[in-house]
Amino acid sequence: MEIVTMETLEELCTKTKRYALVFDIETGPLAREVVDGYFNPHKVKLGALKDPKKIEKKIEEERETFYERAPLFAHTGRVMALGYGYHTEEEGLKVATQDETETDERGLVTKFWYLFHLVKTSHGNILGYNSHRFDLVFLKRRAWFLGIKTLPLMSQYGISGVSPGGVPIRQRNFVKQSV
Repeated sequence: MEIVTMETLEELCTKTKRYALVFDIETGPLAREVVDGYFNPHKVKLGALKDPKKIEKKIEEERETFYERAPLFAHTGRVMALGYGYHTEEEGLKVATQDETETDERGLVTKFWYLFHLVKTSHGNILGYNSHRFDLVFLKRRAWFLGIKTLPLMSQYGISGVSPGGVPIRQRNFVKQSV
């Protein structure tokens, strides 16, 4: 396995016809106070609890569970890292290294959609484990939250939009899920 820079990855995506861009995202929670703003203590199921201390404890447990699950949702989570690889049958897998200082979510998401467009215009494939059910949906929703325009780009490739309310992205031969 060879390690290449992001610049080399971009070059490879424009020069080769039969290749796959492999990607994966890592997510984390937004700031605690932002996530807590989405938590509704009135929706906590209390059952038969009557004791105010037990009720308070139950609500705090649910608040903590909500925070632990925050990275799974675009309104309470954020993109922490994006990993890329480039694969051809002839050359095998090349892993792209990212600048360690690149931690700005806006930059990470913008770079992804730029590479997505580059791959699709050069007739490459995009591979990722569970990418059409999580990664692409999350990246699309975070782009909306961050004000990054992707809709014309996505509809050009037969990808339906994704609403923050959870309407799933439609797979149409643009992403091949690896196993």
